[in-house]
Amino acid sequence: FIILVWISGKIAAAAGAPSLVGEILVGVLLGPPVLDFVPNPGVLMLVGEVGLVLLVVEAGLHVDVEMLEIIGARGLAVGLLGSALPLALALTAAYFWGATLVEAFAVAACMATTVAPERPLWPGTLRAGALRARRNPAAADGRRPASGR
Repeated sequence: FIILVWISGKIAAAAGAPSLVGEILVGVLLGPPVLDFVPNPGVLMLVGEVGLVLLVVEAGLHVDVEMLEIIGARGLAVGLLGSALPLALALTAAYFWGATLVEAFAVAACMATTVAPERPLWPGTLRAGALRARRNPAAADGRRPASGR
């Protein structure tokens, strides 16, 4: 089953589509919803959950602590508002359209994770490279800081 999913991903990529499209398609067709070809779905679920944990750990390892120190409270406020505000708006809208509270929260969780501003929220917003340049001008163009020799 896993080999067939992998091969379908390669075929989809060769056809110009994202490999994930082919993998999902074969997973749905051969999985429990349609043909039930999966030998042991519980084991695959466990492997998927372990993979998800490893993905979260890897994302945590790539956090740029220096950038968090530079951005500070403003970055924290933007991050919280960027998550909480869309969550609250979508929750309210779904609830008033007749969803139960649990259903409204599910809708809001899906909507809030896909919100990404197309442009800065206020004029004069700095890019990460500009913030690094304030602290170290050599870092703005991607170079390593001078060692002082």
